[in-house]
Amino acid sequence: MTTTETTAQKDGEARVQRHSAQESVRDLAKLIISLASAVVVLSATFADKLSHGVGIAIVVLYMSWICLATSIVFGVKAISKLAHAQWTGADRWGEWTFPPMRRSWQAFQAGMGLLLGYAAIVSGIQARHGDEQSVPAVAVSCANCDCIPRSAAPLRKPTQSVP
Repeated sequence: MTTTETTAQKDGEARVQRHSAQESVRDLAKLIISLASAVVVLSATFADKLSHGVGIAIVVLYMSWICLATSIVFGVKAISKLAHAQWTGADRWGEWTFPPMRRSWQAFQAGMGLLLGYAAIVSGIQARHGDEQSVPAVAVSCANCDCIPRSAAPLRKPTQSVP
């Protein structure tokens, strides 16, 4: 074999490896986008059934959705940069693609962590109130628990005792 044939063979192998790596990155980005989209859709679908209207739980849920939407945006950006690198034949495609992929993965992890935090808050409220029903969307005031500060509790009219 001549050096020209050896060089051409190595270039061909490098192209195959690069293509395989690019396909793996694209598949990972698609997976993150699909999972984040599914989690947002499912949690939004059942939010009214799972939601307890307590301020911090709703804030955590919305923050989770924001993180998951950010994950989707960065995943699309990574695929876009990868397509551009493939179109132009860039050898340094990893430098373009990996930063948005990393941000997409980090936002996905944060969104899932916040969603788990939301679930913990909601289950804690259910356990504290001792029932399986959802807590009304207004602030809840319990005589036996201090889950909501008394200043945040709605005012109630005193009831008259019947003789």
